[in-house]
Parts: sequence; C-alpha cells; structure tokens
Amino acid sequence: MVAPDTNYATATEVFWDGNSATDVDFVLMRFDLSALSGLAPISRALFRYTVYDVGDQAEMHEFRRGWNASTVTYNNLPMPTPPWPFSAAVIDTLWGPTVNDLPGNVATQTIDVTPSINRWLTGTPNHGWVFVPYYANGCGIRTAAWGTVAQQPVLEVYFDAPPPPSPPSPPAPPVAPQICFEAPSCPWLSDGDCDDGGPGSEYVITGCTYGGD
Repeated sequence: MVAPDTNYATATEVFWDGNSATDVDFVLMRFDLSALSGLAPISRALFRYTVYDVGDQAEMHEFRRGWNASTVTYNNLPMPTPPWPFSAAVIDTLWGPTVNDLPGNVATQTIDVTPSINRWLTGTPNHGWVFVPYYANGCGIRTAAWGTVAQQPVLEVYFDAPPPPSPPSPPAPPVAPQICFEAPSCPWLSDGDCDDGGPGSEYVITGCTYGGD
C-alpha cells in the first residue's frame, strides 16, 4: 500500500495494484441505496467506471466490514498486515465470493452487479465492494471527485416496468338484419294481392328472435 494511513475520499483517481507481497493496493467503493428502499427485486444493475491508466484486471467482491468513506484508511479499517496473499480464513472475514471481474484497459467499463444490489436491498448490510488486484501491474480509475461527470463511477438500476394498459376494445361490428320471413314464392291472399310480408302476412316466421325484424 502506498500510504496506509491516508484517506482517499477526495482523491480524483485511485488504483488497485499487486506490486509485491508487501505492497498491495485495494479500492473500496460503495453507493448509497437508501432511495431504493423497498423496491427490490430489481431486474438489472450495472456499474460503470473509467480506467485512465491501463493495468491488470481486478476482482470485485462484496466487502464484509463497515467503513466510513471520509475517514477510512488501510490501517484503521483495519486490513491485514502483509504479506499478500492473505490466508483464506482472513479473507473470509474481509470479503465474499467474486461478483465480477474488472477489466483494466483504458475505457469506460460496464459490469453487471445485479446480485449485489438485490442482496443489499433485501437485508444484507451494504458495505460496498473491494477491488482486489490480480497481478503486479496496477490500474488507475476515476472517482466521484473527478471533474468530468461522464467519467465518474455510476450505478445504473433497472426495474421491470408494468405492462402498458390494454387499448380499448374496438366497437362491435353492426349486426346484420335477421331474415324473419321466408316464402318460396309469392302466395296470394284472399284479396288477390301478393303477400309482401306486411301486416296480415301469411309468410312463415323462421328463427327470428324476439324483437327482430
């Protein structure tokens, strides 16, 4: 670690680095999720960060110890005394399984962190992540104190939107008139006139529902 008693809360850039067994640098990062309380589960969460100094990738883990961003240092956390790597028993008190790998090439990188966010929104304490170096070539990233907003770390959270309301049903098509009178030919009435289906008709009514004509 470069300065184990230094707090980097206002630094514009930080880095992870596995320089040697006695000189290892980690990054802690946490987002305030209080505005999302009661909204779990989410459908997707993406973490974006900007690499400005190329280096080896790191592993992202959920951190298991509480810390205050404005005062935390390597020594007061406290992190273990080197050499690195620490024993498995010690690591188990510090962080959980890998959430994702963090690429170290210069670019704005995006990784999926959905499982972490859903755990934190459903009761697991949110102590943020620790970025653990893989190898000796350190990697530098921008922080929230960096002046260009587009290069600051960002957490994007997505929810499953409810389906849009169904469109109104189209009006029913007009009902075709029912044929209520049938005759193979024009029968003659006693007065000699042709039966045209009017009053006094002798047509046979066939299947006409009540009120139809």
